[in-house]
Amino acid sequence: ARTISCDGFFTYSIFGTLLSTGRLVSEESASDVVSRLFHEDAQFLRESDGMTLSIHRERLIEDTLSALDDGDRMLERMRVSFVGEEGYDASGISTNLYTEFFKMLPRHRLFETGSGLSCLPVGTTDASDLHTLELIGKFMLRTRLDRRLLPPDTFPPVLFKFLVSPPDLDERHVAMFSDVEIFDPQIAQTLRVILVSDVTDYFLDF
Repeated sequence: ARTISCDGFFTYSIFGTLLSTGRLVSEESASDVVSRLFHEDAQFLRESDGMTLSIHRERLIEDTLSALDDGDRMLERMRVSFVGEEGYDASGISTNLYTEFFKMLPRHRLFETGSGLSCLPVGTTDASDLHTLELIGKFMLRTRLDRRLLPPDTFPPVLFKFLVSPPDLDERHVAMFSDVEIFDPQIAQTLRVILVSDVTDYFLDF
């Protein structure tokens, strides 16, 4: 708990609240607390008949987002079948969907990948692109509702810091140089050289 409380990322997250209430070191683990809070708000997830997603592996991201675009069904119980493949989803197939979805996400046109291999959404003002990013965010929420884990290093910590920061917080107070080092160590190394060097001979005009 002491190590977590000293980590810069967790000071911006729900774990800060859990720690301040003493629940982080209670008999219930932090992960269980978060999962329980989500499940208390989505009891009908277990009660509904649910929906079946028929997914083509070659269009995995597109098919998944299309199936979840119906807001009224976003929180229904979900079963998955892959077109052309046999199997009954007792949780294993849907787990595979989550894993493959987030493994493929860095190659999606709305994301960019740093040399650290994690990805961040690109800047866009297009309404259709923003809607797609919103659906991806909702699918991230589904991972918690279904008690699945994101593949390691899918997103850098700065994304979660941004998501849980107050709306009126200056963005400059969210992203730190250490976040650049995590997302793209190569760019960070170049910037560090510039920061500690005499740049008068670099012919920089900005």
